[in-house]
Amino acid sequence: MSKAIIVCCDGTWNWPDSEAHPAEPSNILKCVRALKAHSGRRDQVVYYDDGAGTGGKVDRWLGGMLGVGLSASLLQAYRFIANNWAPSDDIYLLGFSRGAYAVRSLAGFIHAMGLIGKSEMRFLPHAYRWYRAQPGSERDSVPHAALVEELRQSSRRIPIRFLGVFDTVGGQGVPMPGLGKLSRSWVGFHDTHLSDSVSYAVQALAIDECRASFKPDLWTHAPEAEPHEDESVARRTLQVWMPGVHSDVGGGYAATGLSDLALQFMIGQANQHGLEWKLGDVFQTPPEDRYLTTLNDSFTWPYRLFGAYDRPIGDTQRDAMGLGQAVTEKVHVAAADRLEEGGAIRNRANLEQALADGVPVFHERRHLRLMVPETLSVADMPDVGEVCTLMDMSESGARLYYSGNGAVSEGGSVRLRHPRIGDRTARVRWCTGSEAGVEFAA
Repeated sequence: MSKAIIVCCDGTWNWPDSEAHPAEPSNILKCVRALKAHSGRRDQVVYYDDGAGTGGKVDRWLGGMLGVGLSASLLQAYRFIANNWAPSDDIYLLGFSRGAYAVRSLAGFIHAMGLIGKSEMRFLPHAYRWYRAQPGSERDSVPHAALVEELRQSSRRIPIRFLGVFDTVGGQGVPMPGLGKLSRSWVGFHDTHLSDSVSYAVQALAIDECRASFKPDLWTHAPEAEPHEDESVARRTLQVWMPGVHSDVGGGYAATGLSDLALQFMIGQANQHGLEWKLGDVFQTPPEDRYLTTLNDSFTWPYRLFGAYDRPIGDTQRDAMGLGQAVTEKVHVAAADRLEEGGAIRNRANLEQALADGVPVFHERRHLRLMVPETLSVADMPDVGEVCTLMDMSESGARLYYSGNGAVSEGGSVRLRHPRIGDRTARVRWCTGSEAGVEFAA
């Protein structure tokens, strides 16, 4: 049986399960807890890294402040994938903050090296040293470069089904005032651009984060890319600006309204790409209270000493600042609603300008899509003696593919029988050719 392998890397200084350092769980930990271990189709195997700087004071300083531990986190996650992956398995990567930077770096490492065999794992440090060097002559001069090239040629090339991140930081060095440039030399080169190995990538971005050392790392178009390459990247990328500061989006505050909004977005996106969830009480704030909930304040000492940085939203603002064009940027409808309803927005001017510039608005699905395994995708229509294929399904309805012989008509009703939904009556909302959209009766 195939399985889903899910690597989850948390942000810095999260201690949700520590008696000495109690804290609210981040959205990454909530994802870990909400993922089903088994589904009707396959197992879901989870690896969780709680983030650098989550131990004692020394570890927190070295990991959180100085960036020590990023390489260890990446290599441990790589070993987990290499030791568990089998053909037909799907790889999913989820991360927040520096953990988001880690999983994006991991995706770059997998793209560059492939997945080396278990018997060759002793050579992994050589491969990683080669990866951390700048591409080109610097890599050619790395010790054991010839061995690394042999490993690359013989390694398994695996796709990454889904890469989902909350507010990536780290590309400019450790996000701490005064340490950014200094830390780059020991953090090393990490390729966080979106490669062809990633089937779909999603990022939730914090509109209101203004700490200058927390500049976000968006996926951008490569300057030398051909038009068809830009189109390919755009089709498999989604970056959505959401209300709140860094941990309003990634989680960790006691007030969870905005982080629940971002979590709902990410779970919905991952769900569409094959992950299955047991949601239960994972959301702490009712849906109707998430849009206008209070912003938290991250702009505290010592960050105030280094000034504020209002994040640019959309290509017009990025161009004015000399930044590369981002891939598929959108503004979450909750942010637009906050503008209209007078809710708190720190980065109001940039948000208003982005919407005026035509940055698209992202609207959520009303319900999570339910996965329809191929072996269970055929449903009976007992009243008309037909069968149909469930192309898409949620708690509220489904999209059907049928023979198109008039058995289903817009405005009518149809009875469906399927192992996932039981025996349900549904109203036909639309018909196009051999497809129909139906809404389940309450």
